[in-house]
Amino acid sequence: MKYPFSDTLPYFITQISTSMLEIVAKRFDQYGMSIPMYRALVTLRGGRVLTLSELSKIVSVDQSTLSRQVGAMVRNGLVTRRRSDDNGRIVLIEITPDGRRTVEGLLPFVQDLEKAALDSMQPDEIQNLKRSLKRLEENLAAFRDEANSIPGR
Repeated sequence: MKYPFSDTLPYFITQISTSMLEIVAKRFDQYGMSIPMYRALVTLRGGRVLTLSELSKIVSVDQSTLSRQVGAMVRNGLVTRRRSDDNGRIVLIEITPDGRRTVEGLLPFVQDLEKAALDSMQPDEIQNLKRSLKRLEENLAAFRDEANSIPGR
């Protein structure tokens, strides 16, 4: 069976992701920031207060990894952690003014990177691409959920 690996969806996604992450990681290093930290700050920047579990699902980072990242962000004054008034076992994470300033300083770079990646595309092509990527994400989530529900897996 012929399998043109370099013409497959996983190949293209990996190539794009690797390129973007390499570019972003170099810039974020200058701020002492990791990609999971950035994702968390962007998620929290609108004033949301989330649990670690909620945040890890949104930013697609394992909860134990994110917990270490949140600890570093607390030490750097980018977020705060506090116990929920309703349930003392739940820890809520909130962005600080310094965290908001930091993420706002990084956003133009990230927006420029997206603009560069989409440079030769027309607005309707960009919207179609984003719709298609969203559909791929939904399809894979359904596939993952189905695979996870099969006994013995």
